[in-house]
Amino acid sequence: MNTSSIVLGEISEYFELDNRILVIQNLDEPEPYGCEYWATLQQADSFDIIYDGNEPFLFNLFAIDAYFNVIIIIDHNMVFRYYDCNEHNSENLINIINDIIFEAESNVGDMNEDGGFNILDVIIVANLILNHDDNPQADINGDELINVQDIIRLINIILN
Repeated sequence: MNTSSIVLGEISEYFELDNRILVIQNLDEPEPYGCEYWATLQQADSFDIIYDGNEPFLFNLFAIDAYFNVIIIIDHNMVFRYYDCNEHNSENLINIINDIIFEAESNVGDMNEDGGFNILDVIIVANLILNHDDNPQADINGDELINVQDIIRLINIILN
């Protein structure tokens, strides 16, 4: 079993009872890590396996130089938050996922607290930047700064 599969298994086990988290592993041929081989291991019941058939959309989307061994984290706004071929530390990934859960529950970016993201939130963040004011809820990208990157991220959330 490859290292990515072990890390994904650890993450799946950690979040097993949390229905907000979905861990998916895509397996493509050739063996030894194709779908048929994986199914025979009987160790994959903790997460879903997706086979994208003859049109390997997922493989092509996440492959680097035709090599697929990537762990990707996509947040609740469908924004890539993590992408790495060599992650061997499930604790680091679990911390990233917990940060995303916190952001989702605290409505970071919903500046006027109307329950959604819209142009009014962008205007409030822009005013905070122009006035050099601080509001942790405006730190949308989590870098502990409030700047134009937060506005860009908020606009991407609105558009997506």
